Formats: sequence, structure tokens, C-alpha cells
Amino acid sequence: MIVEDHEGLDNARQPVCIVGAGPVGISLAVRLAELGVASLLLESGGRKADPAVQALSAAEIQFPDAHDSMDIAVARRLGGTSNLWGGRCVPLDDIDFSTRQGVVDVRWPIAAADIEPFYARACDFTDSGPAEFVKPAPDLPTAAAGFRLDMLERWSGTPQLQRLHHQVLATSPLIDVRLNTVVVGMDFAASGAVQSLRIVRPDGAGHRTLPVRNVVIATGGIEAARLLLAIQRRRPSMFGGPDGPLGRFHMAHVMGAIADVRFANDVIDAAFDFEIDAGGFYVRRRFLPTADLQLGEGLMNCALWPIVPPIADAAHGSGPLSAIYLGLAFGPIGRMLIPEALRSRHVPPTPGPLGPHLLNVIRDMPTTIPYILSFMKKRYLDKRRVPGFYLRNPNRFYGLCYHSEQWPNPESRITLSEATDRTGLPRAKLGFRFDHRDAASIVRTHDAFAGWMERTGLGEMVHRHPPAEREAAVLRQAKQGPHQIGMTRMGFTERDGVVDGDLRTFSAPNLFVASCGVLPTSSQATPTLTAIALALRLAERLAADSSQGAPTISAAVGV
Repeated sequence: MIVEDHEGLDNARQPVCIVGAGPVGISLAVRLAELGVASLLLESGGRKADPAVQALSAAEIQFPDAHDSMDIAVARRLGGTSNLWGGRCVPLDDIDFSTRQGVVDVRWPIAAADIEPFYARACDFTDSGPAEFVKPAPDLPTAAAGFRLDMLERWSGTPQLQRLHHQVLATSPLIDVRLNTVVVGMDFAASGAVQSLRIVRPDGAGHRTLPVRNVVIATGGIEAARLLLAIQRRRPSMFGGPDGPLGRFHMAHVMGAIADVRFANDVIDAAFDFEIDAGGFYVRRRFLPTADLQLGEGLMNCALWPIVPPIADAAHGSGPLSAIYLGLAFGPIGRMLIPEALRSRHVPPTPGPLGPHLLNVIRDMPTTIPYILSFMKKRYLDKRRVPGFYLRNPNRFYGLCYHSEQWPNPESRITLSEATDRTGLPRAKLGFRFDHRDAASIVRTHDAFAGWMERTGLGEMVHRHPPAEREAAVLRQAKQGPHQIGMTRMGFTERDGVVDGDLRTFSAPNLFVASCGVLPTSSQATPTLTAIALALRLAERLAADSSQGAPTISAAVGV
């Protein structure tokens, strides 16, 4: 059931209490119900966005040029950031789990094989089809040394997971969803286990103490770190202490375009359009450097794919692209078409003259009208919505987008401000930043890609900047927020991690974190699918623990 308030929860004792009803929290609760385990799912927001509730996530951003506004990065409402998510589903690569000396010197406490069995269910839970991510391109090489072009990304047909799983959330007797419930603290037993949560309404009223058996923090990475840091402020020895890993290694992805690509023929040109697979799900191909190339050249993991030219520049002369730009430039419509984090990358803060775009539309009307009608049908009327816009052109000339792993910098971190929100929880202070190593790796990846394209005869890559300016161009475009990775990372001990390989915190035996923040490295892949796969893996462990009884809890110590 879904209830708007936390009244009547004083004596609730479900085996698992989940904090955060975003994509991970919802997936965890639904899977636990399948396994016969009851859960209490606490969400700080309501069914719809509320500016007053959203303001609870306001943070001090030390480097605004590097981090998106929190309105873009966080959604405090049922469904969480799945309301902001474009729906791209990509698994981690085997190399992400490797210790790459001199590149990403990080050790994972689990292997790729520990997550791989859960990707199939994660695809089910995200409505993205079978967990098939490799598909050779017809009439194109798949084993040319350097880059692969047989790797797929899948797309969710229903990115808002509260819609996808509404029936079970609303009717399952094993799931109790409580909206407008903010967790602001925890009480610990002498044994170190969490005994109860302190909860309030978003306006700070209605304080309750909620007994718990197992707690899973399934908020976004920033909010998970913020809550644990608030606990650590009162109990400094927890989570590795003030100099430990909690809040550090805040990563996301480095994305942008510093080059263009011209394909040599129609075969490769067609290979990178959105496709519908045999099951009716959208997929798309991407270029990916091989593990041998990454290790040999000391590169971080980075995916590349063709995109339309910069649509804000009317010089592209395309009526359909200008029509799309005009729609995106008008905020209310643009935010309906694509997530704000992506819209802001297509539309400058102060849009330029719209007249040249209108002229493009008028001159190219015979092409523009059919394209826009087709796109709107595929986006809003078809059973599976088209994930985005990609317009092929006769010259086979496109921008080249990159989506790169970020170097895990311990100084890119979250700390707490002295200011508090209405509930009394300290606000987060974000020191998220990019590093010259991020930019250098991306530039060298492009150099390798240019040589590979020439050797294979598949086309050519054209740099947009002279060599001395390329790293600066990467850093100028670098800005992130929705992907919140690393601040509650997995590790072998509390010296190098907040949680172990089973997502259990080293400081409390019944406190877990299931979030993108647990990933020790950021990969080239978007993190949502992997975070859900880890949550499904955790569900099986919690179900096994539940069948063996709850932990023994003695007198509490408040935090």
C-alpha cells in the first residue's frame, strides 16, 4: 500500500526498512516481496514534485561550473531520480573491476561475476528487455584491434519506476510505502546495530522514533553520504572516522564532444541509429575501447557514439534539428521532451536569436513536418518510446559524444555545512570536481580512435580544437550531477570503504547502503542498471538473513 504519511508506524517491525523510494529502493522492495519478505519503504517526498520538499536537498556547491543544480541532480518524490532518468541501461565492463596501476588504482571487493547473474532481472525491473549487450554489426568488423562496435546500450520503455511497479507497490501486503517521511537520525544499540530511525515530516513536524530490524539506505549517493556524515558528526569513530572514505571519491562521468566523425559508407552510418530489437526494445550501438587498448595506453574507460551536430547553431541548416531546438529552448516543453540535465547541454543559458532556426524550419518544411510527427508518435504514442533524437544526414557527418570514467579523487568529496534544512539535518557541501587526468585520458582516447578509424577505413575523426586546447575544451564542458558515485564505496575494510561487498556497513551489522554511491569506480556506463542489480543481489541476502531471525538488539544510544 502507499500511504501519504507515517502515522501509525510507531510499532512497525518489518524485517527490512528501506530509506528512499527511487529506482533502487523500489526495485529492492519489489524483489523482497517476491521472496516473501515484508519491507517498509520510506520516501521523503510525495507522489508529485513539491518545491518545498525539493528544497531539502539544497546544497552548497563549491564548484558550480562542475556540478549541476540540485534541482537537476535529485528528485525528492516517489520514484526518485527515475523521474529525471533518460532510461539508458548499460552494465559495467570486466575491466572496471580490475586494478589498473597508474590509471585507476582501486580494488573492488567483488568481481564482475558476482553482479552478472542479476543483470537479467535488473533489465526486467527497468523494462529494458533481455540482458543482451553484444550484437555484431552486419558487414562491419567486430575484432579490429583498438575499438569494439558490437556493444549495445538498452533503453527503458518506462523510466519512471513508480509507474512501472505501481500495481505491486499499491497492492502488495508485503510492501508498506510511506510518503512525506524524512529520516533524520538513528539510534544504535550497545551491540552497534541500528535500533531505531528518527523520522519527521518534510516540514520538520511529526517527529517519530521507528523501531527497525534491518535498514537499507537506498537514496541517491549524495543523500546517503549526507545522512551517514550527520551520524558520524555525533559518533566520530563510525564509517572509518573523519579521515576515512565516507564522503570522498565523489565521481560521475565526463561527457561532451570535442570532435566530429565522418563515416565512410552507408553501412556504418546506419549501424548507429536507434534500433528496435526482436523483443520490441530500443537499443543502440556504441564504440568502446578494448581492454587491451585501455591497459596498453593507460586510458580510463570511455564510450563514444555519433550525435547530431550542435543543435543551438542554426548553421547546421536542418529544419528538423531547428524545430527540436525551438522546442527545447522553451523550458516547459523542453523538460517534457528530455531530462533537464540533458536539455541544459543542448540549450545555452541565454538562447541566441531564434529567427535563423525559424528560417531553417520554413525552408525545410517538407522534411521537418514528417520528422516531427514521426518523432512525437514514437516518443509519446508507441508502446515503446524512442529514447531520443538522432537524425542521419547525407554527408554522414556527426558530432562524436564521449562518456568517460572519472578518476577517483579523494579530494572530490562531500562534507557537511553548518546550515541545516527544515528538518534539522545539516546541508551537504559539495566539493565535486574534475581533474586534469580526466581530460588527458579523453584526449588520448580520441587520438587512438582517430587512428583506428583511418586504419579500418570506416571513416575519419575531425578534431574541433588544436592539440594545445583539447584538454581545456574537455574541462569546459565537464559538468555532472545525476550520477553520484563513490562517496559510500565498497571496500575490504573500513579504511578503504564504507560498505563491504554485500553492501553492509562496517560500522553497523544491520545497516546497508544500496546506491550508486557504493561503486568504487565510475566506468563508462551509466550506473542505474548496476545499482539495481546490486539491490537485487542484496535482496537475496536479506531474505536469507530474515529466514534466520532478526539480530539481537539491546539498549540504544541516540545519534
